Amino acid sequence: MRYLRAVVNRIDSLESDDTFRRYFSFGLKCSGVLTLSVSILVGFVLLYWVRETPSLITGAILSAAIIIHFGIAAAMLYWHRARKITGLGQESHLTFGPILGVTGRLTGEIFCIFFITLGILALICSIFMPSSLGFLFPVSGIPGGFAFFIFILTGLILCFLCVLIAMFLLVLFYIMAEYSSLIGDIATNIKGIETILLKAQTTSASHEEIPSNEPKT
Repeated sequence: MRYLRAVVNRIDSLESDDTFRRYFSFGLKCSGVLTLSVSILVGFVLLYWVRETPSLITGAILSAAIIIHFGIAAAMLYWHRARKITGLGQESHLTFGPILGVTGRLTGEIFCIFFITLGILALICSIFMPSSLGFLFPVSGIPGGFAFFIFILTGLILCFLCVLIAMFLLVLFYIMAEYSSLIGDIATNIKGIETILLKAQTTSASHEEIPSNEPKT
């Protein structure tokens, strides 16, 4: 049963602020590595899928490059926020509140670059792989030039909508994280005020207990 005791002790050690921050930071770094790996895999699968279709090669190469760049940017954000969480112990005595604020900002940033990536991919597909957008507008019987114009316009509209959604989600999660940080700052300031008052009371009590050396009349 010693191994169970070791597991229980390990779980109990999570109550330590530094231990929890270290594990959470490690989890974010692993998420960044996983995101980068998946994006690289998706990029290569896309290139393999269109290898026998010369008309789609250019669009597939550009799309794969955008997807891989998304993975790199996401991994950098994960690692940056992981380092931020590791250093939270020097800024606040709280554990979960500051972590929630950093995670909220990270979530907004990931959603932002994800939807921007989707918008860029939609624009690339409308230019180099218009057949991929055929499910939106059936173009049978429409002249080729006009159909191409419809696809370009569709790509631009989708790109614009994705950018709007990205900005909205970024601001939304930043506001939520700001409120979380504000609550943490209030709690930290209250604790600081309590500490100052306690020190003042202790100092006052110690001065009152010091006997006077003046002779009594």
